[in-house]
Amino acid sequence: HAMREARGEFFAFLDSDDQWLPEFLEHQVAVLRKHPGTSLVTTNAYFLGGPLHGRTRRRAIDDYRVLTLEQIIADDLAVFIMTVFRRTVYERIGGLDEAQWASEDYDFWIRAALAGFVFRASTQPLALYRRHAGSLSANSARMLKGILHTYSKARQAVRAGSPIQREIDRQIARFERELLLVEGKDALERRDYRTAAARLSDLRDRGAGPLVGVTAWLA
Repeated sequence: HAMREARGEFFAFLDSDDQWLPEFLEHQVAVLRKHPGTSLVTTNAYFLGGPLHGRTRRRAIDDYRVLTLEQIIADDLAVFIMTVFRRTVYERIGGLDEAQWASEDYDFWIRAALAGFVFRASTQPLALYRRHAGSLSANSARMLKGILHTYSKARQAVRAGSPIQREIDRQIARFERELLLVEGKDALERRDYRTAAARLSDLRDRGAGPLVGVTAWLA
């Protein structure tokens, strides 16, 4: 709704519990002004709260390198939620997928990259990224299902058999394994041993280690 109503040249996302440092917008918009062919600029952040408090999300180097579609697909953390982008991105690809309630920002970045928009990334920390038990990011199964939904849509948009599709398939296989592990652990905590055995057995069949197989057998 905000993007539909906005009239400015640039848009930016900010989650409710995160913070921009005072120079955040100045730095990001300056990059967009300097590189008119770039449409999205993502940044780095310090963790706020949790076991990683005070550490940076990425190693701090002020480089503003270009991110390729392959890099964005291969690394779901390549583009940060705290990204500034031109309104032309929204005008071309539309807003967030309102049917998707997890990883919707990553879905937006993938769609922008597929549309040919240029991304630049800085590893200079310009924000505070809060992590705590109540964060949506802590809901692992929901996040993983959102990422898998995004990759499934992206797979249909690329050429069959292309290197990009093969990378998407690799990521789908990776996140399906992660989802099986999370759902298996959640089922064990609920003492739903039938579901736990099914999830962990499937994970074992996909090449997980012997501990997963033993746990599946015990369940």
